[in-house]
Amino acid sequence: MHLKIRYTFLLLLIGCLSTFQNFAQQRKEGMTGWKGKDRGEGEHIAKILRCLQREELMNYTQLFPTVENMSRWIIEVSPPRSSAYQKAVFYLNKPELLHIMDTSIRNARKKEFNKMLHKAENIGLHWNKTILLNYELERMKKTRDTVLEKIAPERFLGYIFVKDQITDSVYCFTVSDLQMIKGNWYGGYLKNLFKADTKAEYELQRMMEEKFYAKLAHHKTDSVNLIIDSLDDSRNDFIVARKYYEGTLDGYIPIELYIRYIKDTCAEDVCRYEALYKFGDNEDFISLRVSKKEKEWTFREDKYNAFMQLTLGKIKYTGIWNDPAEHIKYKAVLTELEELPEETKDLDAELDQAIVERMQAIANGEEPEKDIEIENAETSEKTQELAEPKKEIKSEDAPIKDKKDEKKKKEEKKKDKPKKERKQPTLIDDGL
Repeated sequence: MHLKIRYTFLLLLIGCLSTFQNFAQQRKEGMTGWKGKDRGEGEHIAKILRCLQREELMNYTQLFPTVENMSRWIIEVSPPRSSAYQKAVFYLNKPELLHIMDTSIRNARKKEFNKMLHKAENIGLHWNKTILLNYELERMKKTRDTVLEKIAPERFLGYIFVKDQITDSVYCFTVSDLQMIKGNWYGGYLKNLFKADTKAEYELQRMMEEKFYAKLAHHKTDSVNLIIDSLDDSRNDFIVARKYYEGTLDGYIPIELYIRYIKDTCAEDVCRYEALYKFGDNEDFISLRVSKKEKEWTFREDKYNAFMQLTLGKIKYTGIWNDPAEHIKYKAVLTELEELPEETKDLDAELDQAIVERMQAIANGEEPEKDIEIENAETSEKTQELAEPKKEIKSEDAPIKDKKDEKKKKEEKKKDKPKKERKQPTLIDDGL
């Protein structure tokens, strides 16, 4: 009898140890989450992470309920005479309105998704090399929206910890409004991302970031206003491609060109372009304004007068490099490199700084109208060609332009000229 009792007790002890071991393993893998919830929450969080790892924007937007589904759920929990019930019925009878509202919601989700990708790139996180370490869920406070509370009584804020296998660093990102509706998980909204091992460390960095931007918003001048607004907007942007070209001007002057393809909230695959280039004996890169019409590209220097008008083939740019101030024109040929040079990261920082300086110049009223300059240059060249025969410049006699010397000459000319009255900066509403 005693042996049977001991044997039964031993089996129970082994069972408890096995259960505890399984629980510990799940906890380690980040699949247990908030106490009392089932494995479904872990699978849903894994879906969110997978969307970020693979940059699956459309799959992320599908994690949220449609307006049609929400309308049906509202009808189920609302009295027939209530305004919520009447609105839901109205929406269900207007398919075109449902489509418009779903599109608007998806656009908002796309914006926060792109913002998360952009921030990851800025802080050095490689989403495609991350693994899920753990997550913590906090129950969100109840709202005054009684209909929402009936549909989704359980809503959570999630702290999700991932490890970058390339840098061996741990990062934390948050998602809000993870909802359990009719036994299924929906949401949540991507909020922020920091390099953090714990929830406390994440919250500390979040508060520091908020204080930093609040301080800037309080003390910024008109010129800084535009820059900060631009940087805030850039959080919704991300780089979809980088390309590096090498070639020559007139067959013997070396030239290098670096281009970033930028995607933001526009409907196109690429919304704008940013570029730097250098040529001749110059060691420093020069920032460029870029405009494009089909295969025709125009690259205009920010601080000088020169510009390039090029046609893009499969991997090659061909066209002209033109400096109207010096009456110099070269034939330009540039070919795309198969691999980006190691200095690309430094060029990204240099290009970001150039964009900030450009914004500051615009805010201070110092930005020249480059489009007008190019048109005037073309007109003056045509006039000059009619007035006098064009001199042929042999390639071996063509001068290599030194930008540093040119800059010194311009500064000396400015000293001799009377100072112009500075334009007052335009007041800009930053929406704060």
